Amino acid sequence: MFADQVRSFSLVALFALSAVGCGSKGAVSLFARVDNPELSVRSNALTQVLNGSFDLVLELGDHAEDSATVNWGSVSILGASGPIVDRVDAPCDVEFPVVLGAGDGVTAHCTLTEDQLIDSSDELCAGPVRLSVVLTDSLNSGRPTETTSNEFSVTCE
Repeated sequence: MFADQVRSFSLVALFALSAVGCGSKGAVSLFARVDNPELSVRSNALTQVLNGSFDLVLELGDHAEDSATVNWGSVSILGASGPIVDRVDAPCDVEFPVVLGAGDGVTAHCTLTEDQLIDSSDELCAGPVRLSVVLTDSLNSGRPTETTSNEFSVTCE
């Protein structure tokens, strides 16, 4: 009986220690999010002009074994049924590539270049949209990673 209790306790202790040692993926990988998205469309007789900005937050987990080199990819605008604007120019106030060490973070404020012309504002103004930012990072073997904002409404003038 005592041997069975010791064996049971040992198995429980081993399981508990292995679970503690695993940690979460976020503790060792790159986390990216899009905050404070704002877009506006201004229409006149001849054109429709898109303006806006957002913050790109990058954080590397506290337990990452290596630093991460993050490269800029692209920005697009998504609607409920997919891409509305495939690619917009949105330079940031932080120069890419960005190198982050374990526990490091940076917030880049990105602004759509002035007066980007678009074909149609119908889908942009009709309903909620999301911004999609594609990045690559060295910890992910350079494979593209997409992060999207929460849904928000475009200001249409």
